[in-house]
Amino acid sequence: MTEYIGLEGRVLFTLPVGDGIPVYTYGAVIALAALACFILFMIRAKKAGRGTAAAAGCLMTVLGFVLSRLVYCFSTQNFLNDISFRELIAVSHGGFSMFGALGGMVLGAWIAARLFRKNTGDVLDALAPCLVLFVLIARCGEWNSNLGISRELTEDRGNAWLYGTVFACDQDGFYYLRTYLFEAVTALVIIIVLLTGTGKNRKSGNLFLRFMILYGATQVIWESLRYDQHMKFNFVGVQHIVSYTVLTIALVILAVRRIRSGGAGKALAALALALVLPVAGAAVFLEFKIDRSLISRYLLYGIYAVLMGGMAALGLYLEKRDSAAETARG
Repeated sequence: MTEYIGLEGRVLFTLPVGDGIPVYTYGAVIALAALACFILFMIRAKKAGRGTAAAAGCLMTVLGFVLSRLVYCFSTQNFLNDISFRELIAVSHGGFSMFGALGGMVLGAWIAARLFRKNTGDVLDALAPCLVLFVLIARCGEWNSNLGISRELTEDRGNAWLYGTVFACDQDGFYYLRTYLFEAVTALVIIIVLLTGTGKNRKSGNLFLRFMILYGATQVIWESLRYDQHMKFNFVGVQHIVSYTVLTIALVILAVRRIRSGGAGKALAALALALVLPVAGAAVFLEFKIDRSLISRYLLYGIYAVLMGGMAALGLYLEKRDSAAETARG
């Protein structure tokens, strides 16, 4: 395996261990993102207590790092073609997964909540905005690299949407979008929504489900637009699939709750369940059209946005109904 694609030569400093371990600027930004995530979690995890929050923070750091590496390695075709334990632990070569990191942090918080016998829903609710803050800082760290850029969109600069703005770049005579900036802006919006969505009337755990809906739905689009070829089997993007899975899990949980309760919104809950597979099929169809047709990619991504926006709207409605029902029972 080669060094982390897009970061060659961007070494901040070298650790004096063995032959020297390079620390990339991007790696330092990720460390900053993890620290910011931990600090915000300590501030927000009041119900869990400082001891639980500190233990969760330690587990989140370790499991986030380990799972980020493992998910990357075992979902990368080049690594699996020549798998070795030595290469698995060669973290200085780069290669990490955002969803692996987020999953590790969620697992760490969940384990800590269980060990200290705290309400897991409250702990995950406290964690949700912290995860998005991690994403926000990490995406900003992709600046001035070949990570997180789109596929080539058009060669007609005069009619190119966003050309000449901070969201676009030229490389090797072609026009690309800086997808990581869209992801960073999206993360900022989600943080605001989550922080303003906390309150006494929200059911425990539902803020975390809201995070899953918003992040999953938007990330489906951004993973499609990203074209750095990380974590792919042929044309199948692993994190693209995981994004929709995260959205689907939250939708299914909320829809099943609504159907079982028998209250208002039961029909929309059934509709959400019925649409999960057709929308997934439509997304696959759009991916083929984006890659292999002459249809405007702006049009195709517009349709993509409508599909994911519709699923997210259904999820947010069901989450609101679920929290309202909890308030009525209380």
